[in-house]
Amino acid sequence: MLARNSKFCIAGVVSELYSRNLIDDIVSEVKASARKFPNEFLGVYRDPELLREAVAACNVVLLIVGSGGTEGIIYKGLRHYRGSLLLLSYNAHNSLAAAVEVLPALRDAGVRVTLYNHRLGYERKGLKDYLRVASALARFYSSKIGLLGGPAPWLVYSGMTAEEAARFGPRIAEIPLKRLYEYYMEVGDEEAHELAEMYRGRTSSLISDKGLLNVMKLHLAVKRIVEEEELDAFTIDCFEVTRVLGVTPCFTLAYHNSIGVIAGCEGDLSSLLAMMIASYISGGPPFMGNLGDATQDTIVVSHCTAPLNLGLYYFTTHFETGRPLGVSVTPPAGRVVTILKLNHRRKQVLVGRGTIVSSSPRPNLCRTQVVVRVPFDPEILLEESRGNHYTLVLGDHVWKVSVAARLLGLNVVDLTRITG
Repeated sequence: MLARNSKFCIAGVVSELYSRNLIDDIVSEVKASARKFPNEFLGVYRDPELLREAVAACNVVLLIVGSGGTEGIIYKGLRHYRGSLLLLSYNAHNSLAAAVEVLPALRDAGVRVTLYNHRLGYERKGLKDYLRVASALARFYSSKIGLLGGPAPWLVYSGMTAEEAARFGPRIAEIPLKRLYEYYMEVGDEEAHELAEMYRGRTSSLISDKGLLNVMKLHLAVKRIVEEEELDAFTIDCFEVTRVLGVTPCFTLAYHNSIGVIAGCEGDLSSLLAMMIASYISGGPPFMGNLGDATQDTIVVSHCTAPLNLGLYYFTTHFETGRPLGVSVTPPAGRVVTILKLNHRRKQVLVGRGTIVSSSPRPNLCRTQVVVRVPFDPEILLEESRGNHYTLVLGDHVWKVSVAARLLGLNVVDLTRITG
């Protein structure tokens, strides 16, 4: 498990055959592109031992392969490195030649490493995306996750233990639901009423004032735990909470996802990790849902909660239980989305893209229903099932998610390369 104060570091290497200032241009471009991402520039190295010592406290390293002849420096200095290593080559000084030689050697040594080749003087989007992955991983490794209760009993394949989740890097705090119930009982009517009034205009008449009040009490209880534990993300055994309290946590999940605290359903840690990766890379809120339907060229991902800033929203009854409340969000039609599924059993990530299409709500599915037209045959999600629960995030982030997955030790199944 990686440290709470995870560090994203940038360093360079150059051969004795080259002057250090020969790589000033690539170093300057990297530094300029990295300004918006928290990082520490360590310097440029020729000695493998000094390189090894410099990166020892870094969980994520972007290494500029400054020149040819650096293969030995990199391999000797980093063959025992156990963080995430992003090699950056460029179109000069035999940088790429050195990078493609050392890459497989590092992988054979057990290093989680990727390579991106930047073209000096050209558009920097690819470089910035590569840096964004590095920054997102540093944030991911430093995150603290709350597991409120346990995984739902029906997650017979997708269910992940706290110990299994911790192997990916984040710290896991297992929080008993008893503590949540105690906090719920301590919330005063006046505080909850003030919050309920803010949302009454977006709430169906099917939800009573008392029901909405209790939803807000539950939200304030969860919010207290999030703040006390300093959680970056959490998942909760929703249906057990609903059984005991008579209201769902769907609102508090929607609220927290809207403010950047990643919140997942049903104690599904595997999906929560996928949501964190998708959100940290994209900068947007993630949506987690059931695979509700699959046709020739569309899938429907549905759940009774979704980020409030994903689109127009209102509150109604929860689909399965009829209790207060379910969140219905209508995301913008025509937007590209990235589709993501993390399968910890096979050490695999499925990732693809699609386009949201407009549709009429179905009464026989969860309240938020996102219909996505996909360029691949949805049958693969059925015949080659990796379990339920898929994550969606606005934008095309397939390449960035793929890079991050490999740096987490996961194999990538790119659905965009599978034609229908």
